[in-house]
Amino acid sequence: MEESSKGSGDENFRTRAQYRKKLLTKVYHLMVDDWPEEDRGSVQLNSQLVTAVSESYFKDLDRKKEFHGIKYADAHKRAGYMAKWIMRYRPVQITSDQCSVRALLANEHFAILMALKFIKVSPGKVSVHLYKNLLYTMRYRHLDGNALALAFYLLERAARADGLI
Repeated sequence: MEESSKGSGDENFRTRAQYRKKLLTKVYHLMVDDWPEEDRGSVQLNSQLVTAVSESYFKDLDRKKEFHGIKYADAHKRAGYMAKWIMRYRPVQITSDQCSVRALLANEHFAILMALKFIKVSPGKVSVHLYKNLLYTMRYRHLDGNALALAFYLLERAARADGLI
């Protein structure tokens, strides 16, 4: 009996990871579709790394939920942990020796956009100054999922007010 329930759990895990991989791929394409052609041609999404991001994200969140007795992770935890694993695996790969700063920071942009999607904050609500600070943080700070979750919680709360944050 235990074997079949484990098998069912593995299938559920694979289904969730596959769904999340599709979401990651969709957001990546939305991101680069807004870029100039020369930037778009400088990067590509590595499918194997996207799978690793998705699986690591769920394993990490599942461990956290089990440890703390949480049934569902809130949007801020999902945002923080997804950003963490995107920055660890860096699934957006540079394909050109000559590329823009935007392309060099593609994984940082990707992590921020995925997180904003989870907390339902439009990128247009984020000021240029804050966005640049988020890029810097993603690039140069090694933050764990909890710290990023807190940052995205505060960002989401600030976004509830009218205007730019």
